[in-house]
Amino acid sequence: MSNNTVSLDNLTVDTNYETSNGVKVSDFLQSLDLKRKQQLMLVPTDDEDVRQMLLKHNQLQQTSPDESKSDRRERLIQYIQQNNIDLSAEIQDQEMGNASDQEEDEDEEEFYTPASMELVEARKNIITYSSQRAKQRLAIQYKQSQMPMDQILPYRHSQTSKAQNLELSGSNLISSKPMSSVSVNPHNHAQLLAGTWNDGVYLLDQNLETTSHFSAPQGKISSISWNPTQQDRFIVPSHDEIQLFSTVDLSSSTATPMVTFPGHEDRIACVSHHPSGQYLASASFDKTWRLWDINASQELLLQESHSKEVFALDFNGDGQLLVSAGLDSIAYVWDLRGDKSISILSGHIRGLHCVKFRKNGYHIITGSSDGSIKVWDLRSQSSCLETIPAHKGLISSLGFIGDNDEIMYSCGFDGIIKFYSSDSWVKCSELIGHQGKIMDCQFFQDQDTKNWKGFSCGWDRDVKIWE
Repeated sequence: MSNNTVSLDNLTVDTNYETSNGVKVSDFLQSLDLKRKQQLMLVPTDDEDVRQMLLKHNQLQQTSPDESKSDRRERLIQYIQQNNIDLSAEIQDQEMGNASDQEEDEDEEEFYTPASMELVEARKNIITYSSQRAKQRLAIQYKQSQMPMDQILPYRHSQTSKAQNLELSGSNLISSKPMSSVSVNPHNHAQLLAGTWNDGVYLLDQNLETTSHFSAPQGKISSISWNPTQQDRFIVPSHDEIQLFSTVDLSSSTATPMVTFPGHEDRIACVSHHPSGQYLASASFDKTWRLWDINASQELLLQESHSKEVFALDFNGDGQLLVSAGLDSIAYVWDLRGDKSISILSGHIRGLHCVKFRKNGYHIITGSSDGSIKVWDLRSQSSCLETIPAHKGLISSLGFIGDNDEIMYSCGFDGIIKFYSSDSWVKCSELIGHQGKIMDCQFFQDQDTKNWKGFSCGWDRDVKIWE
């Protein structure tokens, strides 16, 4: 290429200039992205509705015999986006037609399913609980906001130093199968649960010595959750059902669950306790997530939203919101006090494998098999605040550590654990020690020493201690 030739690859994109109408290009592009998200929320999830919409646009005949429901919905989404179809106008016309039909037949069946009395009661409990938690959180945030400026920077540096000082302090070969999940007892940091692929669950002490191994849970155990209010209780997915155990009953490999929660139609990828300890949520390969009442051993809510497998979910600290993330590369934010998604987080180009709320209540992080972490801000139309090219390959786990989650951490199939400042989202350190893919990691402040500590596990069948 001659010196007089301009490379298009090096041209910068300026979106801050205004059009002749006085509208900033950046604002216009943001409005287009918001409109695209709103359109996506209107795409039906019921296969019969998808078929009817394809039929309306003369696209149903293109259905192949082996086309799945999710593939059919994806094809509808692509058709809508390629042809700039206004779904809101179509739905409005359909609703007007439905209204006319209802006038002709007053006995027309309702188009929605009323919530059960148990779900209504659960929502009331969640409203009361989350209101109290939000009040406490805001009081803490206000107190933190009063910190003098000359103390803020040294405090942030101290948090970064804690992450940078972490190093490998122990390792143990636990199983003959890959280790897939780790979870520290929040009430007793000397207890650690480690899940495997097809070799059950191990209860380990703080030195990674096995105190119990039980094989009741079956399949790939990619998630374990301790009850936040009952120190001996935890839940584990066993293929398509959830099993509740107590550490008191783990004296032998034949330990049986206290309660089981059947209902899912495929592998359960993630389980999580509501902060109150009264409820739990599960995400499954059957493309649904479900809410359960633990004490009643009852399913309260089945939510269909994703077009592919739902792989991860998380409650916010207050307990009124839940975020679900799927292999369709989309995360949905749900208000548990109602029955609708209040936000769609789309932007990843491949499936999502992990998701986490920050303590502040408005930041969400998502990790994808595209190797990136995205930071989302619910205060600004759920826009993407930052995109971090974190790992070479799939991101398997992420989280926060610090009094106010000042540090974000992640691990992936590249065998590296990385730490980032939650203020600038700049990497501050990394840990290397596993041979192969890391499946899960968890970092926390030790109850006794107040130092930061962490555990990780992977395909090398090891569980490692970092402190």
